[in-house]
Amino acid sequence: MMGWEVGTVGDRVPSLQELIRRRQAGGFVGRVEQLAQFKANLALPDELRRFVFSVHGSAGVGKTFLVRQFVRMARDREVLTGYVDESAYDVFTAVEAVVADLAGQGGRCREFPGLLEEYRQRRHELESDPAVPEEVSSALTRTVARVGLRVAGDIPVVGAVAKEIDGDTVARQLDRARAFLGRKFRSQEDVRLILTPVEVLTSAFVRDLSAIAASRPIALFFDTYERTGSFLDAWLLDLLAGRYGALPGNLIFVVAGQRPLDANRWGEYLPVRTDFPLEIFTDAEARQLLATHGVTDPQVVEVILELSGRLPVWVATLVSTRPDSADDVGDPSGSAVERFLKWETDPLRRAAARHGALPRQVDRDVLAVVDPDADHFDWLTRLPFVVEHATSYRYHDVVRTAMLRVLRRDSPTEWQRLHRALAEHYGAAKDALGLTRRDNVESKAWQLLALEERYHDLCGRTTAALPAALCALVDAIGWNSSLVPSWLQTIKQAGRDAGSMEITARAEELGDGKDLVDLLTQLLAGPGLDLEHRMIALAERGSEYREGDRCEDSVRDLSAAVAIHAANAFELKHSWVFGYRGETYQKMKRFDEAIADFNKAVELNPKYQWAFAMRGETYRIMKRFDDAIADFNKAVELNPKYGWAYGSRGQAYQATGRNDEAIADFTRAIECTPNYAWAFAMRGETYRLMKRYNEALTDFDKAIEHDPMFAWPVVGRGVTHRSLERHEEAIAEFTRAIELFPEYSWAFVERGETYHKTTRTAEAIADFTKAIELTPDYYRAFVRRGRTYGWLGRHEEALADFNKAIELAPESSWAITSRGWTLRQMGQYVRALADFNGAIELNPDYAWAISGRGQVHRLMNQHHEALTDLNRAIELNPSDGFASYESGLALQGLDRPDEAKRRIRSAIEHDRETLRNNPRATYQAFNIAVYLIALGETMEGRTQLEQNLRQGVSTHAVRVAIGDFRELEEFSGQDLSEFIELLTSYL
Repeated sequence: MMGWEVGTVGDRVPSLQELIRRRQAGGFVGRVEQLAQFKANLALPDELRRFVFSVHGSAGVGKTFLVRQFVRMARDREVLTGYVDESAYDVFTAVEAVVADLAGQGGRCREFPGLLEEYRQRRHELESDPAVPEEVSSALTRTVARVGLRVAGDIPVVGAVAKEIDGDTVARQLDRARAFLGRKFRSQEDVRLILTPVEVLTSAFVRDLSAIAASRPIALFFDTYERTGSFLDAWLLDLLAGRYGALPGNLIFVVAGQRPLDANRWGEYLPVRTDFPLEIFTDAEARQLLATHGVTDPQVVEVILELSGRLPVWVATLVSTRPDSADDVGDPSGSAVERFLKWETDPLRRAAARHGALPRQVDRDVLAVVDPDADHFDWLTRLPFVVEHATSYRYHDVVRTAMLRVLRRDSPTEWQRLHRALAEHYGAAKDALGLTRRDNVESKAWQLLALEERYHDLCGRTTAALPAALCALVDAIGWNSSLVPSWLQTIKQAGRDAGSMEITARAEELGDGKDLVDLLTQLLAGPGLDLEHRMIALAERGSEYREGDRCEDSVRDLSAAVAIHAANAFELKHSWVFGYRGETYQKMKRFDEAIADFNKAVELNPKYQWAFAMRGETYRIMKRFDDAIADFNKAVELNPKYGWAYGSRGQAYQATGRNDEAIADFTRAIECTPNYAWAFAMRGETYRLMKRYNEALTDFDKAIEHDPMFAWPVVGRGVTHRSLERHEEAIAEFTRAIELFPEYSWAFVERGETYHKTTRTAEAIADFTKAIELTPDYYRAFVRRGRTYGWLGRHEEALADFNKAIELAPESSWAITSRGWTLRQMGQYVRALADFNGAIELNPDYAWAISGRGQVHRLMNQHHEALTDLNRAIELNPSDGFASYESGLALQGLDRPDEAKRRIRSAIEHDRETLRNNPRATYQAFNIAVYLIALGETMEGRTQLEQNLRQGVSTHAVRVAIGDFRELEEFSGQDLSEFIELLTSYL
């Protein structure tokens, strides 16, 4: 492949004047070797070209000047260039800078800009939505959003968040966040954009680059990498590794910073990388530069060499005014800054240049604050040490640092006055935006103004301003923790620029803010916070502890925050403190204390919709469903579009059997947010419980359509298929759910149950065991495994599992009844009776337990008691054919043969109806054979048996039928050995 030798623009021969201007454009000589290497690289074919250049050296050695030479050189060869410097504060602003540069040269990115605007709009909608549940807001602001902008830890979905919180919390928070996002936005693409913005947006950027590079090569320049590398380094490495898609082959990267690229992280790119370590100018290079600019007077040359130390930025600055004398050479009182401006005779301009160094960024309005007597802005921006950025101008760090030192030394009073004036300017500009407190944290403009206000306040008042800055930092932690690094950097820089050892020491104590618990601990340990912000800091640390499952620590901090609140009567303003502690108590299952805190929160703020909804959720967990519904009613009254509250009220309705009202609420939640995957899944589950299976499957399908990664509706669909005896389809769904979420214990249990029903007992036990390994307190998995052991005749293992389940859930009537049925099979009727009694005491209308107790009474020849129980079981579940059959035997035992026959005939009709609706109902098919033979209709009974066996039934169904024949033989005295032998031969 040919190199990038594409000639001059339009293939036109340049004029001599153009060539001269190009030579002069860099403003300095030297670095000849680096320029030659870079130029030669542009002409190489792809197989030989270097794709990564690393320029590094200490501040002021000319890295930026050299990079700008590279940019000019690339553009001369019609290479499109994109340039990024320290004005970028995250990956997105860096890419925006590149996109703008490319567009200015005719290389328009078509996909990324629109997608970025959509992302910011979606984030704004999310952050400004008062209906966002606190737990979802916490998950997004503290994990997803934070990690999305800090690429070093950004790995897809779960991996990104797992670095912030533990795995169980990740699963819970992501399910909640995904569910909320699913109902909030229109498409799964929007959900993915919010959860993994860097991945989605960078992939779009790579596609744009590939489209542009099809016609022209591209060079991307990342300057001041010591500032931007913290968020760009991992991103660039992922970009090069192809994580976001294939990069075009005619693309090169130039990275310039104070430190060389990390040898371990960038080592694999050595074959395609060139390093340019820069040092100060040699004496010869410095003198050559001076001569090029016409500075030849020996005295002037010596002054410049002495003052600059041959640091390129200083040399370029001192030479820019072309001095022709050096009157004060050797004067020990002359400062470096004065030497910079030595040949500027206008005192107003000299003052403007000095004062312009005070703000961290300069625009016309800011300069007017420190230089009110004349408009020197245009002149200032042409100075060589003033660099243009996206929205303002900035001094080179080396020059600004020196000027600040001189200003502070020469006139402390003026230093303080001007910084206070700047603080007032930024404060007024901030107030002029007219934003509410919540809007403040969502406004980038407000935040930038607030940072500058605090910086200048610290510089002007030093330690007296530190408390206000620390309180502002606490506010940032509470409202938008992604701002924390900027606040810490501002405090640290103010301490350094103001020469305040106290501020610098405090900033060092605070650290880098990566661990919010550590940062809050340092803030609380030192001075500076007023009582209100001390309370906020305690509450925020308590919230962080809760997210990290350190609930005892969370309660301690939140209780301290509540105590401050109570002692200072903050009233409505901070009612959320009680809500935070209530949420922790709820997580700890200390429900009464949670309720008390939510009570206090709504007492302080009767319009606190989140607190009403959270109290309702706590009542729902406590199974105080009427109270829960009342609170959800209040929440949706306050916010008729509060979809989460509708969904939670629907759960409460479902739990109380009010399924029609549950369906209505889930439908309302979906109307609030049409793509609310969780609400579709819950409505589908309710339809399933109502045996409206087709509607259930439709809703589960809809939930999965809105969120293909949502494993729960996949399991729901599997359970529905199992209810329809579609066992292979069910197993496929459960397996898919496990592939989506390999630690989904519920999916293992449901697949195990399906294996159980299809007599794949080894696989069933394996799945139940896996679920128990994943969730050791999953009592339902123990019950299910115990039932499988019981069916296999492994009764002792079954009892051990039931015992463990009952230990974990002492009030589970299902677990107790399951143990009772196993004891019944073992012939331990007294113990079985005790279990059935215990289950019925817990749940007086539990038909399965009542039927079991009735059967045990019948086996113990207690026919009156048996008939009473069995009649009640039939009343509760009229379609239970076997209960009707057992009641017929009880009537026979009471010498009421005609009634017995009618009851057994009824059992036959019930089970035949079941078979008509579901031909795969093999247990009912065998039951019918038992019923017929009990009535003495042996020929028809045998025909039924043989027909069943020809259909290839499960071995378990055959074993159950053998047990039923043996019980009938014992009860009736008939010889049923031929039927038992027929069934046994099948096995």
